[in-house]
Amino acid sequence: CYVGASASGYYVPNTGNVLHETSPSGYGFLAEVCEKWEAAHNQFQQVAKRVVINRIGMVLSAKGGALKKMLPPFKMNIAPHFGSGNQSYPCIHVADVANQFVYSLINNDLKGPYNASTEIVSQKELNQQIANALDKNVMNIHIPKWLLKITLGRMRFILTDSLKMSGEKMENEGSSAQFPTVKEALEDLLIEKEEEAANDEEEENSANK
Repeated sequence: CYVGASASGYYVPNTGNVLHETSPSGYGFLAEVCEKWEAAHNQFQQVAKRVVINRIGMVLSAKGGALKKMLPPFKMNIAPHFGSGNQSYPCIHVADVANQFVYSLINNDLKGPYNASTEIVSQKELNQQIANALDKNVMNIHIPKWLLKITLGRMRFILTDSLKMSGEKMENEGSSAQFPTVKEALEDLLIEKEEEAANDEEEENSANK
């Protein structure tokens, strides 16, 4: 078996429809990269009995990725949203991504593309869940699209595009998410992180004494 990675950028954004593995591929840089990745993965069909490709959504991790970059404003009680803030993000805990790759290897019935997404939320909803997990009262700040265009260029579409990518197919194959909701994922990642930071500070103070 060969298991490869792709991404939610494979799909056409902003359709308003729930996207499944049979939905058409998109356009532009992200979609082209994903299509080339998948074409390279599929070459392993010549030597492998099964090729599984996991199209990964927004991975939530306290140690890197999008979430880590989103956190600093929340420390100052600010929650920025890009454009309308109503764009949909398909989210998944980093542990559930790892588990999906393992499940792809051990389940001999799996073949072809599978979305890696456990819950779809808007950016405003994601912001609120982050604030709740951090126990913060935040001020919502609107970042207009024209400012993102100036600062980020084409990369702004990663933040402003809406993708309702469903993970139902993998779930129907019997893979159960450890953190099926964004709320559960963020509580695991952020509350645990806050506790670790407090313990580290306590240990440092004890050492200084």
